[in-house]
Amino acid sequence: MNKTATMRGIRRVSVLLAPMIMMGCASTSVSVTDTPQKVAADVAKLPEVVDWTDANSTLFGFPQLEKKLLPLVKRCELTGAVPVVDRESFTFKPTQVTEMGKAVPGPRYAIQRTLVSRVTCPAPAAQPATESWAIEIGYRHQYKWFMAGENKLMDIWIRPTYVSGDELAQRAESKRINAEYAKLRQDEAKAAARQQERDMAEYIQRKNAERMARAPALRQNLKVGDRTRLANSGEDSAGLVVEIKRPLALVQFDRMTVNNEAKRWVNIDTIEPEK
Repeated sequence: MNKTATMRGIRRVSVLLAPMIMMGCASTSVSVTDTPQKVAADVAKLPEVVDWTDANSTLFGFPQLEKKLLPLVKRCELTGAVPVVDRESFTFKPTQVTEMGKAVPGPRYAIQRTLVSRVTCPAPAAQPATESWAIEIGYRHQYKWFMAGENKLMDIWIRPTYVSGDELAQRAESKRINAEYAKLRQDEAKAAARQQERDMAEYIQRKNAERMARAPALRQNLKVGDRTRLANSGEDSAGLVVEIKRPLALVQFDRMTVNNEAKRWVNIDTIEPEK
């Protein structure tokens, strides 16, 4: 790789990592030739200390973490790949500290910061996916009581994990399989719902045909106490025959009212079985 291409790659990295370079930490003693595994091991040695009695406390030393990760991104860019730096919002929430069995007085402020959670170097163009790698970063915290000045401090411990290209490829394959399986299940559920709708429509059509076939016999032999409904009016017109004066029948409707009356004389030829 010629000098011009190298400088162009470094300039691209500088733009990409502008949010990562804090407190004048553009320089670093870590070489771009260091492996991701070595950088991960170095990062794991960086405990950060915070004064959690101050609502505006800063994470003293996290610029060191950013500086440690900068060569990784440069190394990735110089291989022709495009690195990805992910950040997440982490909340470090103090718990009630005790000393000699008694609660320690004083304010306890939750500290929330957006920190690097993952650095990924995809495989360069025309290279197998196994050439990729990533470092995933987690954080845990614990609290210490320092008598000098009665400062209450919190240690933030960085937990980086190196992820090989093989594992990334396995994750991608698992994600693909899971997505295909989820889509298959979704398609099956949609097909089942459509079939259920068709079955219900066929059932309703069949029941309507059966009811209409019984309508002539009902009308001919109609008697008080029969359950009926108005033809082509749905279940809301169902009711009980309470009196018959052919060709009319007085029906006591269950839910329907006509002129605020639940009873209505109807032509017997306009009624059919309720079900």
